[in-house]
Amino acid sequence: MTEGDCLHIDELKKVLDEQGIDLFATFDAVTRRFFTGFGSSDGLFIVKGGCARLFVDSRYIEAAGKEARGVEVELAGKGFFNALRDMGSDGVRCVGYEEDRLSVELFEKLNSLFPNARTKPVGRLIKRLRMKKTDEEIRRIEAAQELSERGFEHILGYIAEGVSEREIAAEMEYFLRKNGADGVAFDTIILSGAKTSMPHGVPDGNTVKSGDFVLMDFGARLDGWCADMTRTVAVGRADDEMKRVYDSVYRAHMAVFESARAGMSGREIDAIARDIIKKEGYGEMFGHALGHGTGLEVHEEPRFSPAYDEPIEDGCVISVEPGVYIPGRFGVRIEDLSVMSGGRLRSLNRTEKKLTVL
Repeated sequence: MTEGDCLHIDELKKVLDEQGIDLFATFDAVTRRFFTGFGSSDGLFIVKGGCARLFVDSRYIEAAGKEARGVEVELAGKGFFNALRDMGSDGVRCVGYEEDRLSVELFEKLNSLFPNARTKPVGRLIKRLRMKKTDEEIRRIEAAQELSERGFEHILGYIAEGVSEREIAAEMEYFLRKNGADGVAFDTIILSGAKTSMPHGVPDGNTVKSGDFVLMDFGARLDGWCADMTRTVAVGRADDEMKRVYDSVYRAHMAVFESARAGMSGREIDAIARDIIKKEGYGEMFGHALGHGTGLEVHEEPRFSPAYDEPIEDGCVISVEPGVYIPGRFGVRIEDLSVMSGGRLRSLNRTEKKLTVL
């Protein structure tokens, strides 16, 4: 629960009023948590006539009554659609829905409850509400990031020749959970040797060898909020090409923090890092975007990307993760979470980013 939850509901009510929407309904777990502060696998969040309601079943009614804020909590004893039907259709001329989070089946059911009302998608508008984090939400994300960094420092003492990627991933996740994480923000990526050239490879029984890079992309989920970081370390030694590629990625990473400013587009900030890597001759080996927003989900708006022309504003939490991947040889990625604050990017990470040789 954050102090911003009631604020977010007020923001939503304003958006719905501006769009001429009389009723908004969502079954989405992340959206429900964003607006009410309460997380559950099932539920229905409704705003109608200026009143916000959270319907849950008997599994969650006690917890929701204690934890949800800014809403009336009610038991959906006969099911969520019956609860929505019981609210009545009087005065409902327009129904708002999240087009990117509602199945066709649920959309058709929603339409059947309000046959005389038109529907209007508001998913994009809700994404914009989630883009800018409150100070308290940034503190929550920073706490998740700090725990993740403790996990990184712990795992450095665990990595050794002969240890498998799967074993390192398991140890990392165990450490995060043991030290307070709800779980992991996404499937942990631990890769070694030639597999590091696959940006989102899957850890398996492949074992660490001397002269390998080990790429670690991971993050804790703490109180619902996500962390995300990547570090690449060498084991035993690093040859000249490995050092050259690592240095290129490192300089691209640092240049973003030196040059990015609020109001620049995601495309312009992406270009800061991409241009450096291109000049080093590795442009075709940096295939993904520079970064993505992170919050209650590990991938949110906005983005640092060649395809993102919208401005990045204060309050946005977003990753900075340039990488170079040489197929069949190795790959390097360095990732921090950052927040645009006071017109500049501030890293939420404190661990070392220069090349570490274990």
